[in-house]
Formats: sequence, C-alpha cells, structure tokens
Amino acid sequence: MVSEAWDAVRRSLVYFRSQPVGTIASLDNFKENLNYNKVFVRDFVPSVLTFLMNGEPKIVKNFILKTLRLQSWEKKIDRFQLGGVMPAGFKVLRDPVKNNETLIADFGESAIGRVAPVDFGFWWIILLRAYTKSTGDTSLAELPKCQKGMRLILVLCLSEGFDTIPTLLCADGCCMIDRKMSTNEIWDYLKNEYEGDERIRVMQLLNFVRDFKLQKMKETETVNEYTERLLSITNRVRLLGSSLADSRIMEKILVTLPENFETTVTTLENTKDLSKIPLAELLSALQTQEQRRAMRQ
Repeated sequence: MVSEAWDAVRRSLVYFRSQPVGTIASLDNFKENLNYNKVFVRDFVPSVLTFLMNGEPKIVKNFILKTLRLQSWEKKIDRFQLGGVMPAGFKVLRDPVKNNETLIADFGESAIGRVAPVDFGFWWIILLRAYTKSTGDTSLAELPKCQKGMRLILVLCLSEGFDTIPTLLCADGCCMIDRKMSTNEIWDYLKNEYEGDERIRVMQLLNFVRDFKLQKMKETETVNEYTERLLSITNRVRLLGSSLADSRIMEKILVTLPENFETTVTTLENTKDLSKIPLAELLSALQTQEQRRAMRQ
C-alpha cells in the first residue's frame, strides 16, 4: 500500500524547466475546463510533509520559491487590488512552438465566486517553517525576497478592513455561490449570510479595547515585554478592522510606566515634543535606561 501511494505521488509531480515544483490536485482523468491539473498551495501541504519526511526537500524548496515569485502586489480581480496575496495555485503552460514554459498563477479567478482566500499566505509561511525545521537550512528563510514575502502577508493581514475586502473572503462561504453572479451580488450575499458576524466582531473589538485600557507594566517586566503585550492587543484590534494609533500606544506606555522610568520620561518631555516623536524612539530611550540600570546592578 505504501509503495502504491508513493507511485501515485510520483505520477502527480509537476515539472517546470526540468525541476519538480509541486503535485497536481488530482490524478483523475480530468477535462481541460477543470483545474485538477493545477498545483494548489493548500492541497500540496500533505505532499510537502511526505517529501520532507522522506528526505526530499528539493521539491519543497522549488515550490516555496516559485509561489513566492508569483506573489501578487499589483494583481487585481475585477476592481479589487489583492495586495500581497499568495496564489491559490498555479499551472505550467507549455508552448511547443516557442519551446518554453511559463508559470500561470491562479489568484481565485477560477474559484467559485472568484475569491482569493488569504489562508494560502499562512500555509506558505507554515511550509517555509516546516522546510527550515526539517532540513536545518535557514538560508532560504533568510533570503531578502522570502523576508519580503512574509512581510507582505503580515501587512495584508494587519491592514484596516482586512476582513471586509470581498476578494479576500475565504472560500467556505462561497461554495453556494453561482459562478454567474457579479462581484457585487456575491458581496451582498455574503453580507446577508454572515450579518451576525458583525455583532460578534464589535463585541470582540470592545473586549480588546477594554483589555488595552486595563494594561499596566509590571515591576518584573522589561520594556520590550510590556510593549509586546500591548502590540499583541493592538494587532488583534487591527485584525477586527479597527486601529489603535501609535500616539495612543505611546500615551498608554508613558502613563503606566513604573516610577523608576520617571527621569527618562521627564527628560523626553523637556527635550522632545512627545506628540511627534515615533514610537520606536520612545522605546529606544526607555530600553537604554533599562540597560544602564541593569549594568549598574
């Protein structure tokens, strides 16, 4: 049974310029109008784990780099710009006349409802992590283009209105949508179908904002630890479509610092306009005092 499974995996391999880059969605006898001959990020996950456990990381590395290359920035579906979305999948287009091959990305154009699910970006990061842990090779994740790819995914997911962009809605709500529906009709359908989610979102948002107001720096905490705690709440607020400005975070830090930071705060107030300095500058000043105090002890 194991050998039969491996045989099926080998037969499903997709090659691009003689290099394996993924496995097709299905080995069934598909028709041209179906997308079974594509490599899908989500569907490739089990194959990735299989290849890594079998000591074959090359195909995983190829897949990570090829999908990264296809990551959208200016890509649009209908009137909506997708930002840093990873492709849902891709296929290899072969031109026998010119004797070349091209990767054609699918950002949801062929999906029901023409939707580009954002979870493909998360899966891409998970696969990169799995590759790094399995091989011990950190050079791939440290490549500037991989770092940029992860940053674009996170910027997208932390952007205001992230959960209300029609082309970024996950596909689970689109399985009942007729392909003939327009984008606006799809959006109206989803709003009606999930109108209860808005009430839940508002309640979650209120809870996080209240939690933010209750935070205070503990005597045993470092500035970095306290800041990370505040930013964690801030990021959750942003994921819910709202925001907490840096000025509000700075104000929160300044009024909840322990007394041993009073000298630094007073110096900043006398020499800087606290309403204009960046959050990073404030944190740097506080961390500098913290380090000096630690060195004296």
